[in-house]
Amino acid sequence: GSFSQGDCPSGWVDGSSADLGCLYFYYGAKLHPSEATTFCNKQDGARLVEPYTSEQHQLLKAVAYSVEDDVLESGIVEHVSWYVGVTDIFSDDHWYYMSNLEAVSSDAPWYCTADHQMCYPTGINTDFVVMNGDADYDWIDTFEAAISMTICQKI
Repeated sequence: GSFSQGDCPSGWVDGSSADLGCLYFYYGAKLHPSEATTFCNKQDGARLVEPYTSEQHQLLKAVAYSVEDDVLESGIVEHVSWYVGVTDIFSDDHWYYMSNLEAVSSDAPWYCTADHQMCYPTGINTDFVVMNGDADYDWIDTFEAAISMTICQKI
């Protein structure tokens, strides 16, 4: 799949069709959540991506699928996952967006197994969220010790 650069910097993807601004799917290194935030801030003041709507989540999933082969071929990971700018740090199990502390909606794209025996967030010692490739790039909660790839967003 090809996504256009639009008016975004080289290497970034134009997410404006879903009001996501410019997106940078960075897989040059696996980062811890706190490192990912800092990494995005260094990209000309970007932030971890914050998808608020189903349309935005679907666009992020489409880009994630389009780069999945490249990520796997790079050998950096065997299982692909991407950070989004959602946390429950300081407010256990109350998940919110990092940039404005707005609560995540009840219909956020958390992953559930087909039989609904296992649904996320687990909320057990987890403070961060990834779009997990083994979960159709829906949301799974994770912890600071985890390492993942990073999606930066510049509005």
